[in-house]
Amino acid sequence: MNYFSSSRLCARFGLSAPIMLAPMALAFGGALAAACARAGAWGLVGGGHGDLA
Repeated sequence: MNYFSSSRLCARFGLSAPIMLAPMALAFGGALAAACARAGAWGLVGGGHGDLA
């Protein structure tokens, strides 16, 4: 158990680091999200653009 694993964010989502990556699908695809997840943080791919019309 490391220092960060006692945070509520880590406990809630099973993370080893209290880091959440913003969705970056257009910039990096899934590579950055996968690397972030392998490191124990939360990596996201999405980030869709809504069109209300």
